[in-house]
Amino acid sequence: MAKSATAVGVAKGQCLCGKVAFEIDTPARWAWHDHSEASRRAHGAAYATYVGSWRKRFRVTKGKTAITRFEDKATKTARSFCAHCGTPLIYQRPRSPHMVNIPRALFSGRTGRQPLYHIAIEQLQETASQGREKWLFVGLATVGIAIALAIGFAMLIARPIRQLDQAVRQMGTADFTHAIRVTGPQDLRYVAQRLEWLRARLAELEQQQSRFLRHVSHELKTPLTAVREGAELLRDNVGGRLTPGQQDIVRIVRENTLQLQKLIEDLLAYHQTRALEPVTVGPVALTEVVARVIREQKLAALARIISFDAALAPAMVVGDAERIRTIVDNLISNAIKYSPRSGTIELKLDVEGEFAVLDVVDQGPGVPPDHRGRVFDSFYQGPAPVDGRVKGSGLGLAIAREYAIAQGGRIELADRADGARGARFRLWLPLTDGVAAPKGAATRTAKLADIR
Repeated sequence: MAKSATAVGVAKGQCLCGKVAFEIDTPARWAWHDHSEASRRAHGAAYATYVGSWRKRFRVTKGKTAITRFEDKATKTARSFCAHCGTPLIYQRPRSPHMVNIPRALFSGRTGRQPLYHIAIEQLQETASQGREKWLFVGLATVGIAIALAIGFAMLIARPIRQLDQAVRQMGTADFTHAIRVTGPQDLRYVAQRLEWLRARLAELEQQQSRFLRHVSHELKTPLTAVREGAELLRDNVGGRLTPGQQDIVRIVRENTLQLQKLIEDLLAYHQTRALEPVTVGPVALTEVVARVIREQKLAALARIISFDAALAPAMVVGDAERIRTIVDNLISNAIKYSPRSGTIELKLDVEGEFAVLDVVDQGPGVPPDHRGRVFDSFYQGPAPVDGRVKGSGLGLAIAREYAIAQGGRIELADRADGARGARFRLWLPLTDGVAAPKGAATRTAKLADIR
């Protein structure tokens, strides 16, 4: 047995309730852990780690009478407890009768000894702490390198990707006038070269289509004009009086030539919208444009005894004046075509926020729900107009929508506010900056005869 070391201090402890207090001279003789199942079951894991001290260096300083002693004759061990709180205080073994073993958890300070596994745990904790610091440094370094690589990759790749995206968007708007050039990695430059080839090919096809339409329209207009003029002369009895049957034939020829001429003009106008040709943008007095279109449509409306009910607030919009006139003309002519005889077309121009809003409302059959999604499609023709009138080309509303979008506006098909039968088209056009109809601006109601 090792000799006792010279005392250098005192370690104090007590039970949980404080009725029993004790102290030992430090350093303690040893420290150990009781791994027996009986100890863990009787005392719990917290009281299975003991500090060994010589009897002569152990002193009970308070509550000697509160200590209860239990001796196990089978194992020849003795255990002492606090009679008040049941805290295990002293454990004595037969192989070391001169020693007392006190649970290490009862001491308030260091005892100078601790079990070996505690030392191993502290070493592991220290190693783990050092490892955490090291891995923290490695992690921060890795994050820094990753960020640097990401920035470098973004600088290398992002710019050519943006250039490719801009080129695709440009081609998507049918703009084939600007060459595609991309700087960056070889693979992206190759993609740009293929896109440039596609752009040049599409531009060539667009030019061929434009030339074809111009030539066809020119070749058709000349004989068509001659046929129409001949029909007009026959209708006026220039070649002699016609019988009723002959007059019907002349009327059919005249109406079909007019329809064919309108179809050719619509095809040319539609091609211009698809080509997105440059336009002249400026302030446009929308009220005057609507009044002008009403005057131009006066004869067509009078032929069917149709009147206009116009409430037009002053509104200055920004856009191309001729294209805005075409939009309004197509909307009003469409309303005339589908309105019943002696009907009324309502026109209302107002200002909502940053837009001028024109409502064109007719009393026709309206648009069936299953046709509303296609009413603005190119060459789409809905049910035949009333009174057996000849169908149009199916391009008027498509052209109007394309022109409205090009002006920064839109056209909507909505239900009539009063719930009555008929169609209601709403045209939205952006107001000119700083020019809007004042609040409460006077409006005017005009019948067809009021517009000269």
